[in-house]
Amino acid sequence: MRASSEKTVIDAIETSLKNPELRPIVRRFLQGEISAHVTLLQLLTESDLESAAEAIETMERAAERSGGSSFSERIAELSLLYRDNRERCAAMARSLDEQVDFEPDGESDSARVAHYGQLFDSLVLESPEASVAAYSFGREDILAQSTSEIVDLLIGWNVIHRQRSVLQIGCGIGRFEAALAPMVGSATGIDISPRMIETARGRCASLNNVTLHVTTGLDLGSFSDGEFDLVYAVDSFPYVVGVGMDLAQTYFAEAGRVLRPRGDFVILNFSYRESVERDQIDVARLAEKNGFDVLVNGEAPFRLWNGAAFHLRKSGGTG
Repeated sequence: MRASSEKTVIDAIETSLKNPELRPIVRRFLQGEISAHVTLLQLLTESDLESAAEAIETMERAAERSGGSSFSERIAELSLLYRDNRERCAAMARSLDEQVDFEPDGESDSARVAHYGQLFDSLVLESPEASVAAYSFGREDILAQSTSEIVDLLIGWNVIHRQRSVLQIGCGIGRFEAALAPMVGSATGIDISPRMIETARGRCASLNNVTLHVTTGLDLGSFSDGEFDLVYAVDSFPYVVGVGMDLAQTYFAEAGRVLRPRGDFVILNFSYRESVERDQIDVARLAEKNGFDVLVNGEAPFRLWNGAAFHLRKSGGTG
């Protein structure tokens, strides 16, 4: 289908959607900017199960009328994902309704962090997989696919080595500790949710080079200067930013402190502000202030997940 005809179809689909809040999501999906998994999650986040189903049916009808458009395959993937996980979608919609009303209360950083810890204590009981990646809809196979994509990125960035000591901020259920343990010297994970750490310990029970701790979420004070070669955060930094930019500054300074010279700091998703440009500006500013060189600033390297990737390296030293 020619670009002009494709745009016409997308415009027609957008116009026919009853819920206008879903139109930009559908457009991004049809243009190939977000995956079927992220699209389905965003449809549920911005509306409800009925509206999400209506949007999918609208796209299906448009694909049939267009006689095989370039995005017909994507629509078919989204339809299959929804129909194979209808009950999971209903549960996710209920959970999202509860999370929308959740705001960290209290004026202090510690109170707000503790409130987030309570949220994740609750979410991990509902579904360990969905608690760390809502777009998995609680399916271990989807979570494993996403985990593999992220591990491949870390390997491609050459930040994973056999003798390296790595620390994850916000380790959740320990999926990356389990995946990386055979590839690194030691893997440490911290999280503000005791129940998540309990789940992670069960997942990593047989791995002798994995250490997991409950943390206050306020700093990396339990670790020594220059203890790690890699510090990374996978979709946990948005909660740091959600508490406040002062805490984000603390974590940048702390990452610089616990990293060895030329150590790597990887952040996959800096915030949920829906502005990669703002994130790029803030990451570059915090990096300069805390002695990091920015190697990758906000790329979107994943097929399944729409997380923005940042790769920083501690300035100075050799190697």
